[in-house]
Amino acid sequence: MILSFETAEVPNLLVSLDTVSWYQVVGGAGIIVRTGYKVNFKVNTDRICRLTIHSENKNYAIISAYAPTLPVCEKKPEERKKFYKDLDCVINEISKRTIIFIAGDFNAQTGSAHETHPHIVGKHGKGILNSNGKH
Repeated sequence: MILSFETAEVPNLLVSLDTVSWYQVVGGAGIIVRTGYKVNFKVNTDRICRLTIHSENKNYAIISAYAPTLPVCEKKPEERKKFYKDLDCVINEISKRTIIFIAGDFNAQTGSAHETHPHIVGKHGKGILNSNGKH
């Protein structure tokens, strides 16, 4: 997955591979950023990492997360609980004035659950909601 965003303070963060810095953790979460930006990279867990970018007027935090797969969660439900607890902790340790982007593979199917969760799931989902999609 590649997350790309652009603001007046931080133009076009992600570009060709010859001009980027790659930050990765063992569990599969990682971030690619254009070189030349002042960044702080932090590995929070083997599934979650965070990159903070400081610009003149604003701070940005990019969180990359890789949730346990559905078979893992079905065998060990505590893995899913731990992942979301860890993600919540990472979010809560970031300043309220920082703009946060969360990108990840949450290994979930949200299905067509728009009627039960209209504030989260869009109208055009397909399939069925699985247990990872409920979290």
